[in-house]
Amino acid sequence: MRKFVLILLLSWWPAYAMASHVDNLLQEGVAKIRTSDPVQALVPLKKAHSMAKGREKAKTGLALAQAHSAAGNYSEAIEILNTQVLKTIPKVLKELALWELANAQAKAGQATAGDSLQSFINQYPRSQKANLAKITLGRIYLDQEMPAKAVNLAQLVLTSSPSRLDKAEAILLKALASPPAQQEKLFKELFIEMPDTFAAGKTGLTEEQLDAQELDARAQAFFSAKDYEEAMRIHTAIYNGGDKTGKRALTLGRLHLIHLRDDGPKALAYLEQARSEGALSGPESHILMARACAKVEDYEKAEAEYRAYLNTGATASRVRAMYYLGWLPYDHGEYERAIPEFDRFLAAYPKDKQRSYILWFKGWSLYQLKRYEEAIATFERMVPLGNNLVAGKAMYWAGKAHKELNNNAEALRWMQLAVDKYPLSYYAVLAAMRLNEWNNTKLPIWMTGPAMPAPKPWWPFERLKPGLRAKLQEVKDLGDLGQTRAARAKYQAISNQVERALSTKDKARFLLTVADATGDYNGLFKKARKDFGSRFGPIPTQSNSLYWMARYPKAERPLAQVLAKRFNMPELWTYAIMRQESRYDARQVSHTAALGIMQMIPATAKIVSKALGVPFHVETFFDTGPNVLFCMYYLSELLKDFKGQILFASAAYNSGAPAIKRFMHENKGLPFDEMVESIPYNEGRNYARKVAEHLTRYAYMHLKPVERKALYKQLFPVSVDYDLGTSVNY
Repeated sequence: MRKFVLILLLSWWPAYAMASHVDNLLQEGVAKIRTSDPVQALVPLKKAHSMAKGREKAKTGLALAQAHSAAGNYSEAIEILNTQVLKTIPKVLKELALWELANAQAKAGQATAGDSLQSFINQYPRSQKANLAKITLGRIYLDQEMPAKAVNLAQLVLTSSPSRLDKAEAILLKALASPPAQQEKLFKELFIEMPDTFAAGKTGLTEEQLDAQELDARAQAFFSAKDYEEAMRIHTAIYNGGDKTGKRALTLGRLHLIHLRDDGPKALAYLEQARSEGALSGPESHILMARACAKVEDYEKAEAEYRAYLNTGATASRVRAMYYLGWLPYDHGEYERAIPEFDRFLAAYPKDKQRSYILWFKGWSLYQLKRYEEAIATFERMVPLGNNLVAGKAMYWAGKAHKELNNNAEALRWMQLAVDKYPLSYYAVLAAMRLNEWNNTKLPIWMTGPAMPAPKPWWPFERLKPGLRAKLQEVKDLGDLGQTRAARAKYQAISNQVERALSTKDKARFLLTVADATGDYNGLFKKARKDFGSRFGPIPTQSNSLYWMARYPKAERPLAQVLAKRFNMPELWTYAIMRQESRYDARQVSHTAALGIMQMIPATAKIVSKALGVPFHVETFFDTGPNVLFCMYYLSELLKDFKGQILFASAAYNSGAPAIKRFMHENKGLPFDEMVESIPYNEGRNYARKVAEHLTRYAYMHLKPVERKALYKQLFPVSVDYDLGTSVNY
């Protein structure tokens, strides 16, 4: 019997290994297509297609055709689709295959393109590609001098609740097919109301052809589209052209100070004009002016503005004003002057959410003044506030303060407390290193132990009834081709039925797999917290690692893997950034207009777009393909400039490379732990430490000890390299 089972396993294993290899090659190829690298995608996809059989043969053929089409090889794409794909493609993928065929025929200028596009529109009127098919067919009608048909198709798009980009292309199509007077009107509408779209650039209009009201409307449209640079450019042109009103100056001041955060002196000058002309007034004017003064390092005037605000008796920004009356002298190293202001804040707002920051500023001020006993007392007040960034920090620096006082036993006790209470955190790593350095204490297992077993993708088809199994197979098919939105919609309809059939551990394993197909890593993160919260334990172990991996998924793993190789950067760093930026939410938009799963602002994206030669638009940036491509390129460039020091590169990703470089230059010589604490921006400082924490957790789960040790050298360097590069100045 045992011999029979062994023979059965040996006969099954090569087929399983082959299927797994095909899946991996397919994922790699699709990832390269999605990250604008179709020529390189052809290599793994050709291999996958040559090895695949049955259903997988059709899928790899479709992906191969997509790669050829994206690379401009339209005839090859059409040949593969007609001869190897359409006859055997699963029903759920036929829509995608027919679109690829029609689109390739249109781009190749084939006579059959019109019929293929019309057939696609008729068969799939509700498809995500239906509007694009109508626009493409409309362009063919234009070329065939059938403008009425083109206008009709454009109108169908405009009445269908289209995306912003499809709407713009439909307006352009309608304009091109209309008589001159109507065309001029539509061109102007597009140029003024949708200036950020690719279609607006095809109207042939220039801003010199607009009157003042139209130009102002175009600037406002750019602002609404979160293109603050273009909005600022136009408002500046209007201002320089003669509209030097206080209202215009206020608009420019806010753009520079709040939205672009790029030019403090200009912001201050505009706001001063706005105030002098009455466009900026009231209590909140003091807050705005204080921010502008602080931006140009005129802390004396900033303090005066905050005090002026407090004297008005207004309450909306009272906490902020009192906070900065302490922080401003603190930031300039005037600790003796800052401490009384911190005490006043704590007396006035003993339970405010900002108190942990204020206690830290006070404790750090005392530490810098070498008043270690008082610093320890302040750090001890932070411990009950909990969490590793507050209590863990207090424990670590209390230990350092005791060490300065030669209270070695207390120093060791506080460091050990940080390690035990908050394992796998930024301060626990630092504390473990100090214990090892001071007392030769063995490093904890989560720094030196083996990686967790990597779960293989698993689809529970054998656990499901035929009908449900077929629906889940459709989810996998769509996910394999990178059609995550469609896969997510299909899975949401059956998720409860599928998950009810699984044990808790099998559910965790499956959720990791299906998240790769649907792209819903934010949903996975939330479900892990809700369904597995009691199973995590303090650190990952062999028995609970699946739950931890659901909580810390390798989001968009195929994209991250191909780009980590392309840009020579740590793959796991990408996941840590995703977690901190958006909790893996691809639709996230921040208050600063940072976009998508890795949260890049449009101004930075435009610069990266030029470097990569890949177009950028806000609407398409919610697709994780271009988002992860742009952000990983930027991270890799930051890592080079910051000499491989991940934490400082992370701080620069959040707060801007010029600011962090300037700060490090001004504080050259500080040891690593003090340098991190001295980063002047609360958000940037906290961000960098949280990224380090996330990366520490990913590293324990996924890296071998020798790999983890190498990563730690980049993440927690023994000494800081201050000889920074100059390539990234944005």
